[in-house]
Amino acid sequence: MDRVDKTKGNRQNMAGGLHMPDSHTPDLHARIPHTSGPHMSGPAAVGIPVGNGASSVQKRRAELDELLSKTFNAVLRIEEKSLKNKLTEGLSITEVHTIVAIGLYEANPMNVVAARLGVTLATLTTAVQRLNKKGFVERERNDDDRRKVMIWLTKRGRQVYRVHELFHKRMINEALSALTVAEERVLSTALGKVKHFFEENA
Repeated sequence: MDRVDKTKGNRQNMAGGLHMPDSHTPDLHARIPHTSGPHMSGPAAVGIPVGNGASSVQKRRAELDELLSKTFNAVLRIEEKSLKNKLTEGLSITEVHTIVAIGLYEANPMNVVAARLGVTLATLTTAVQRLNKKGFVERERNDDDRRKVMIWLTKRGRQVYRVHELFHKRMINEALSALTVAEERVLSTALGKVKHFFEENA
């Protein structure tokens, strides 16, 4: 068993995001204020065009909607391809993201990791049980509070963490290589605002 300092680690940024399927998927449209009209709902309420009379703004937003969706799906496909190596063999994208959320040299309570991933404790418990059986994660009850279960990465888990981190660095470097510094700054600012909206409505 790998020995680490079993104390709550600082939350760290993760490239790779945090999606993990849960038993409940929120209705995004239900949580967005419908300000476009008293009888509007669905795509029309958030500016996505319907019919032939779409304005230039609506057309642009429809293009952005498609860009975001296709980019997200493409990243997932690339991530899936990246798992085809001996260090991550047998792992799903969800399991890799769980490993990243646990942290490289951290030992955290289950509820902390669940919050990072945005999933329930029950969902994380199932994932950790699988990772523990595969040899990527260790877990043990806290000596001071037996209600707390601490989890941390084994050597194999840390290898997966590093491989995934390297994959994301290479992907971002290659994806942004055609942008100027100014374009990269504009993209970063814009995506930061978009990311805030999705986090608020997740």
